[in-house]
Amino acid sequence: MILSLIVAMSTNRVIGLNNSIPWRLPADLKRFKSLTMGHCLVMGRKTFESIGRPLPGRTIVVLTHQKDFAPPGVFVAHTLDEALRIAKKTVTSDKWPVMSEESPLVTRHSSLVTDFEVFIAGGAQIYQQTLALADRLYLTVIDGEFAGDAYFPSFDETDWQLISEERHEGTEIFAHSYSFLVYERKT
Repeated sequence: MILSLIVAMSTNRVIGLNNSIPWRLPADLKRFKSLTMGHCLVMGRKTFESIGRPLPGRTIVVLTHQKDFAPPGVFVAHTLDEALRIAKKTVTSDKWPVMSEESPLVTRHSSLVTDFEVFIAGGAQIYQQTLALADRLYLTVIDGEFAGDAYFPSFDETDWQLISEERHEGTEIFAHSYSFLVYERKT
């Protein structure tokens, strides 16, 4: 299993303000959808609530301490280990896991597939808990400082190899320049 963190952040590491993203960058939303489609996403409850619904074409695992949290269409985990176990059991396919008490995880294969990518999609606490476990980082870095109350954790870039960088200048739609970066952990 490849564990990847996917995040958009400003140069001052802001990822959120009042449980929402402090910018609207359509190109980043398109990239997020393209990269995560058909995969499992692990996210915190507040991130899930800010989205407001399960994302189509993806298996969603919501990590929360709230024992009674049970929205339809997602898996719920109460520890990071449990969330990663659920993610590992889900297999990307045309058949999504069926949500029922009788059969909580139905996948296209009877055996576990171990070479697939799971995405950590926020928020700040989940990124902090999983950064040391991550194999890959998909970053959108927006050139600019934004006010915020949620931050992506600092990481030592010497532990990572930049494998892809795509620079974009600001436009009428989004005034700030930004970069799509992909890092892989050095072995």
